[in-house]
Amino acid sequence: MFSSGNITEKLRVAEFDCRGEVVVDMYAGIGYFTLPFLVHGRARTVHACEWNPVAVEGLRRGLVLNGVREQCVIHQGDCREVCPAGVADRVNLGLIPSSEGGWAAACAALRRDRGGWLHVHGNVSWKHGNQITGTERNPWEVGEKREVGKGEVERREKEKEEGAVSSELRRKKAKTHWAEYVVARVGRLLKEGNPLGEGWRWDVRVGRVVTVKSYAPFVDHVVVDVECRPTTASTE
Repeated sequence: MFSSGNITEKLRVAEFDCRGEVVVDMYAGIGYFTLPFLVHGRARTVHACEWNPVAVEGLRRGLVLNGVREQCVIHQGDCREVCPAGVADRVNLGLIPSSEGGWAAACAALRRDRGGWLHVHGNVSWKHGNQITGTERNPWEVGEKREVGKGEVERREKEKEEGAVSSELRRKKAKTHWAEYVVARVGRLLKEGNPLGEGWRWDVRVGRVVTVKSYAPFVDHVVVDVECRPTTASTE
């Protein structure tokens, strides 16, 4: 929660226009995202779910200090049990390494008349295969006496550049696959846990995939914005 790398996502949330919206913050903590939704996003109401009593007390204090206590409803307990259903225009799932345990409750929290957005956090691993492009030793290591010609240097530089490009492609592909998994899973959960009337279905799609920070070697903290809207079953 307190990692400096999270500030980019906190600032992004602060830029959301949430006027008139009801937001559910599934893992509220002391209000790292709850407060930006209220103070800067101007959300009408935020339902903040948090099971740690110490964090809840910190959240209460933060709400009072920022003058938004009346706009926040605190649900103390496991978000899977205390999260309100059918109320949200937007649900934030700010938990890593995985927020998947709360996806079903988040889907149930969305309004059935117009749906809304899920902001799903997770850690995505993009390491596939051997990351080492060669087995030769670094010729500039202490004790190495071998001469390296211009052609050898250029070859090594080219391998390095190609390796960087390959890594970035793997990184991008992993995030795309994860976003596709989230959408597919959310679609099933909505169908099961937040069913619509006859002749209607949920249209679920990716709005944006955002990298928050590098969490560990070959692991990124990622957020996917998932738009969920009710539509007639005949609509393509």
